[in-house]
Amino acid sequence: MNPSSTISPRWALHTVAQTPAPKIGWLVVPTSDRPALLRRCLASYLGNAARFERRLEVLVIDDSREESNRRRNRALVARISRHGGAAITYAGPRERLALARDLAQGTGVPAELIAWAVAGGHGGFSGGAVRNFALLWLAGLPQLHVDDDTVCE
Repeated sequence: MNPSSTISPRWALHTVAQTPAPKIGWLVVPTSDRPALLRRCLASYLGNAARFERRLEVLVIDDSREESNRRRNRALVARISRHGGAAITYAGPRERLALARDLAQGTGVPAELIAWAVAGGHGGFSGGAVRNFALLWLAGLPQLHVDDDTVCE
């Protein structure tokens, strides 16, 4: 007896609704002290979106330790937003802490706990906090998270 002829996968037993997947509305790009890579990343994803006549909104979450890199990243986002026609939101440490304060006021959860969850600790890797921030700030919206060292072809 051929086992594959007698056992069907569970999904094969049910009719699956053929609804289209939601379009990606937000591109989330965490970055940390790599302005040149952020510029290349944004150019590639926004260029690809333009080629296929798609509109993306972009959230750049800056986790740079060096203030000079945060200034460069903020300036890059402003320049692309002005001249590239893309809607890009910049979220550095101030913006992440502001969300923590707003959430603490609205939920009663201690501000220090939320700040740790969305802004990370002091001086170490905070990749989880960066993604927590994006998930909370864009809650319920379709999003694609990519690293700043990726390109879209």
